[in-house]
Amino acid sequence: MVAATRAPRLDSLTGLRFGAALVVFLHHLPVGPTLDHFTKQGTAGVSFFFILSGFVLMWSHGERVGARRFYRRRFARIYPAHLVAWVIGAIIVTAKGLSWSADEFIVGAALVQDWIPEQRYYFAINGVAWSLSCEVFFYVTFPFWAHRLAALGSRARAGLAVAAVAGVVGMAAVATVVDPGADYLRTDDSVWVWFVRHAPFVRILEFLLGALLAVELLRGRRCPLGWLPALVVAGVAYVAAGVAPSAFGVAAVTLVPFALLIAAAAEADRGGAGTPFRRRWLVWLGEVSFAFYLVHLWFIDAFDLPASGHLIVSLPLAIAGAALLHHLVERPAERRIRGRNSLLVGGVPRA
Repeated sequence: MVAATRAPRLDSLTGLRFGAALVVFLHHLPVGPTLDHFTKQGTAGVSFFFILSGFVLMWSHGERVGARRFYRRRFARIYPAHLVAWVIGAIIVTAKGLSWSADEFIVGAALVQDWIPEQRYYFAINGVAWSLSCEVFFYVTFPFWAHRLAALGSRARAGLAVAAVAGVVGMAAVATVVDPGADYLRTDDSVWVWFVRHAPFVRILEFLLGALLAVELLRGRRCPLGWLPALVVAGVAYVAAGVAPSAFGVAAVTLVPFALLIAAAAEADRGGAGTPFRRRWLVWLGEVSFAFYLVHLWFIDAFDLPASGHLIVSLPLAIAGAALLHHLVERPAERRIRGRNSLLVGGVPRA
């Protein structure tokens, strides 16, 4: 058992979720070569989500929950909103005169597209849904190792954390050597791009690091940085990810700094100090961030604008669209499937 008592609310992590979603939004904007150094690595925002997801699930895993109940909760968390967005995405693609095949629709609707190393599958219809395919794999495996992970000694957990970081960095290094010409931050149709950026059995290392981080904090270990230094370190790492070899920009450069930021924000909330990310408007944006992630590409693609124009027009519209999806689909469906009082698990943001 990870925690014997109800974990405290960690609203700062909810607020930080929108920051991660925003850098993904910026990643998809049309920008010039100068700004590209600050936006192309926005895909690292997905890495933040993966680490945070592992952290949140382990933090709230204080009671032994059967696999069936756990899977029902995870299904309720992501699938209704995904399915509605997937169908709407198919309608939008068709209206634009583009085509999609039945197998692309089925594979993506079932969230198994990341197991196929071809762009036409993992970027089909609503391209951002590829990350949900990874999340499904994380969820499927979690009940089988969560309690075993929590039962490990501190040295074993430290060894696993080092192995997870080494795995992410090592795979980026191998990919850079084997396929140095591929752009891992964009959409090169390379098997090595798929391996580093999309393969669920690779991306689970980030999820595992987040879970290990939660165990360490619940066991009483302190984060070595406060939230403000951790934010600075994460920001510097994010900028560095834009100039590093692109395979490293996916997750390797930002992995540890993002983990430290999550730990520092969680510790600040647990200790009662809090952070600016707990502000009510930021928490609300964090609550709709999943829906925002699902719909934001539609609004970017709808307008032929420079980056500044998208910030003025597309961003507010995407937030409005996300609010509709969140309040009309995501929350009602989750309440119905999980139960009205289970939208917050252990006082932490929904993974």
